[in-house]
Amino acid sequence: MDLSKVKQLTDWLKSTSKEKASISARIRVVDEISLGRCITTDEAVKKNELLLSVPNQFLLNYTTVLQHLSYSNNGIDQFLRKRILQFNNRVYATNADEITFLYSKLDCEKLLSLTSHQLLTLFICLERKRHESSFWYPLFSCFPELNEYKAIPMTWNLKIASEHHVKLFGLLPRSVLNHAKSQSNQFYSDIETIGSVLKEQD
Repeated sequence: MDLSKVKQLTDWLKSTSKEKASISARIRVVDEISLGRCITTDEAVKKNELLLSVPNQFLLNYTTVLQHLSYSNNGIDQFLRKRILQFNNRVYATNADEITFLYSKLDCEKLLSLTSHQLLTLFICLERKRHESSFWYPLFSCFPELNEYKAIPMTWNLKIASEHHVKLFGLLPRSVLNHAKSQSNQFYSDIETIGSVLKEQD
């Protein structure tokens, strides 16, 4: 992973004029074959020592996605105002573009019927189309590339899997095989559900 992207991410986390992320100088990001991609430290860490604290507005979850969508979608805005005391959606900077227009047209009831995983997937896919103009770009730029998932058995059972991977998939132990099949079935089920929400807007 390009460590300049990590620097961009940490700068972004400290960019807000309100609550800032706290990142200890003791920790560092590594991406090595022996360790994988992780946060580590070369020093002893004391009990209860604060190493990392990230403000809520930089956490990508069901609530923050709905809060982000509330800028453009009146249905989501009204839903949140009914349920959150002193709701304020003025947390994220959003530029009007085709994605904003799409958000405004999405059916609130259908969005709320999605699971957390489905809503996050939908949101991430659309926001990534914005590239650098997305508020979340520094986070997305640190996401793994597609080829980094090639060691995960589930990917050997996808429609785009190579013949070699399909053969490997058939050689997995039964318990792993069943789990990977369940994962890939869930993947396609989620894609179909997300697609049905977007299909109304072409």
